[in-house]
Amino acid sequence: MLGQQYLSATSVIRISFSDLYERSALVVEGEVSEVFSRLDPDNQQIWTHVRITTRDTLKGIDTPMLLLKFMGGTVGDLTQRVTEMQYPALGEHGVYFIESTTRLQIHPFVGWAQGHLKVHTSAQGEQLLHTAQGYPITNIDLNPRTTTIGMSSGVALGIQYSRETTDAAPISLDTFKTNLNFLRANDPTTIAQ
Repeated sequence: MLGQQYLSATSVIRISFSDLYERSALVVEGEVSEVFSRLDPDNQQIWTHVRITTRDTLKGIDTPMLLLKFMGGTVGDLTQRVTEMQYPALGEHGVYFIESTTRLQIHPFVGWAQGHLKVHTSAQGEQLLHTAQGYPITNIDLNPRTTTIGMSSGVALGIQYSRETTDAAPISLDTFKTNLNFLRANDPTTIAQ
């Protein structure tokens, strides 16, 4: 069957970086080791499966490998697209804020693209943080001055970034982890390990 189906998604609310962390059941740094799509024979829905090999668990229970499902994808000649869906790419290194490891969702990341950060390695070997759209993250403000949330632009409130990819100095993955460790230390649901 040849065809393309477009699925509309509900609007995504912009959340703060602190909320991004708090709403996550699991936060991992990892690398995408496999991406494939399958058609569910029961409901004819396509799901794109993304396997992430974990390098570091930043919140939640350590797991060496994750298999996440995103609605939409292509199987044979049939494509189902979900508005605003962005899948992690094969070989991508990133930090992923996962809402649930047990519930099937349209998009498994908290706040969709807000919970999807990429790590790029510079020519000098530094690991630098970028938004899902590829913009360099220049700072993390854990207490942003504005409380106006509104609709998501793909980046959580408090994540400061530059649309100028050549002039901005992105923060390092280590600096980002320091911010997460601060949140973790102040998270009453975190059990000391």
